[in-house]
Amino acid sequence: MANEKSHPQAQATERDKLSSYGLDEIRYWIYTSREKFDVAKFRAAVGAKDEDNYSCVITPHDPAIGYEARMALWVEEPEITVQLIYSTGAPSKGKRKVKQPGPYAEEFGEWLGQFFKYETTQSHMHGHFSYPLATRASKFPLPLKTNIEDAEIDGVSLRLPSEPEGVSRVRLTQGDKEWYVEAVADRRITFKGFIPHVDVRVLASVINTLLEERKP
Repeated sequence: MANEKSHPQAQATERDKLSSYGLDEIRYWIYTSREKFDVAKFRAAVGAKDEDNYSCVITPHDPAIGYEARMALWVEEPEITVQLIYSTGAPSKGKRKVKQPGPYAEEFGEWLGQFFKYETTQSHMHGHFSYPLATRASKFPLPLKTNIEDAEIDGVSLRLPSEPEGVSRVRLTQGDKEWYVEAVADRRITFKGFIPHVDVRVLASVINTLLEERKP
């Protein structure tokens, strides 16, 4: 864990399936400013002209990697918000648009870094995971009965004051067939060589302390 934190891309490979960690989606929010993000250069690169809001879908070069990306930009003076989303599962329908900016999903995070003033930036992230009930056991007795007719507590929200690996909150819900988990964190990202695998593994490692794998 400490080694991964010191070297953001350590042991992260494109063939390391994000879905193998139970990931459905990870969302990054980067809050920055015009001084730290070159809006004009970005607009020129993507052909966005003077639009304050911009979004696009970034398909993978190799669909076998099992994820695609989406990017959105909001310019609200003096703050700029950049959102980067990686989703597993079925890719968006249709072929890659000819005018889609930048590289494919595999390299998009690093490509995006050229518009930032610094090589690293602070990011707020939400990771959404799901696991079959048959494979995981919660450390919390869910569901819980209540004194309200036909009502039960099927989830918990945990605040983590020590913020292990930057994770501040985990929300755990038991569905009919699956556990649904949201992990919230604040972590610094490095654009050079960026792919989401390290952050996904870190979030999953914290989830594993609350939702253990069932032994065969």
